[in-house]
Amino acid sequence: MTHIKKIVLTGGPCAGKTTIFNKLKEDYQDRIVFVPEVATKLFDEGYQREGSEPTPQWQNTFQSAVMNAQMKLEAEAETEALAAGKTVIVCDRGTLDGGAYTIGGKQAFCDLNSLNAQEIIDGYDTVIHLESMAIGDPEAYENTSNTHRLESVETATKLDQAIWDAWTGHPQHIRIRCDGGMRIKQHLVDKVIQKALGE
Repeated sequence: MTHIKKIVLTGGPCAGKTTIFNKLKEDYQDRIVFVPEVATKLFDEGYQREGSEPTPQWQNTFQSAVMNAQMKLEAEAETEALAAGKTVIVCDRGTLDGGAYTIGGKQAFCDLNSLNAQEIIDGYDTVIHLESMAIGDPEAYENTSNTHRLESVETATKLDQAIWDAWTGHPQHIRIRCDGGMRIKQHLVDKVIQKALGE
């Protein structure tokens, strides 16, 4: 059976993830299946946000909704890839991102949702973490690229670290820093994608 390589593109707020994901879709749409960011999709569809600082209870409920939708979309993507003869899937965030928004982190998130962290990690071939501008260049940090993003520099910095921690233990956990700007970030991501495609 053909092995479908699954790549996660993740990172903190204002890391360029949406821009890079959209560019990948433009460049590789004929060769890769793409899974959109579920949280943004749910908000766009009317899921009610609980203010700028949601309670842990709300976060747990929301992250469970994200997880269920994520798994469904990834399963559909695998079916699509097999049918189309494609060997790579790129996900705008992955299942364990939910651990960054759960008190207690990855293990608490997995316990709440009856998940095995190692099994989730084993389901992804590569995790690309894009560093937030809140870390790389705080003075230039902006959070206007996504209307659902409300984080301050301090909160964005903490989230970036929490997202990194959520994927700790993955053997192909790559951090792409802000050094050199978006062009360098895009180039480095492209290199990972091209390797996965066998180029």
